[in-house]
Amino acid sequence: MKTAPHPADAVEQAANEAAEADALLAALEERVRDGDDTVTPDQLASSRELGMFAKLRAEAARRKADRTAAAAAERERAATVAQAVALVAKQGDAAKVAAAYDTARAAVAELVAVTATHDDAIREAAALLRKAGAGPQHRYVPVQHDGYVTSESEVAPASPTAPTVAQEVGAASLSFGPGRTHGVVGTGPVLVTLLADVAGSVQMPIGQPEFARASLAKHASRNRDQVRVFLDRAAAKDAAK
Repeated sequence: MKTAPHPADAVEQAANEAAEADALLAALEERVRDGDDTVTPDQLASSRELGMFAKLRAEAARRKADRTAAAAAERERAATVAQAVALVAKQGDAAKVAAAYDTARAAVAELVAVTATHDDAIREAAALLRKAGAGPQHRYVPVQHDGYVTSESEVAPASPTAPTVAQEVGAASLSFGPGRTHGVVGTGPVLVTLLADVAGSVQMPIGQPEFARASLAKHASRNRDQVRVFLDRAAAKDAAK
């Protein structure tokens, strides 16, 4: 079975044939101008017709190639559109985003609550220990270096019956012995660390500052309304199912 030539090859072949016909006609006309009596009018007419026919074939080949290319481009466009539609249908689930947001918000709220409870307990315990006269967590001891005596800080010994505590008012650090030192965590540091752990590499929309160079409040003020509208729509759509 003979394989049809590629459209581009067909266009090139037809253009070459048209060029050859033009060259043949030009050669015959030049022979007449030079006085060659052997060239007949029929030869000239036949050559002109051949050239015209070759040009028509070249134009036909170009149009066919254009139609073939347009059809291929349309098939590719349709396939790309179908891919986009399928992607949105399979993975673009706003209701799932809204549900995951609610779950995350509840989990973060619990994290904030238990962190605050822990920190409040440490602060209250530190205040009680200072009231009870507990010693400081660090003490200065004399150390001799090259004949000179200096004072250096070291961790003071502690036990459950003789705990130590940070002496500064408002400080919240205490110890009941080796491996049993306690201090506040802070809800702010916890939230910032959490965000850095899970979203430090998240890309922000074009024109917005990256997480590493902007405060959470700035990001929230830029995006809160859009996120709220998205979540409300998703919730309404989910409720309507």
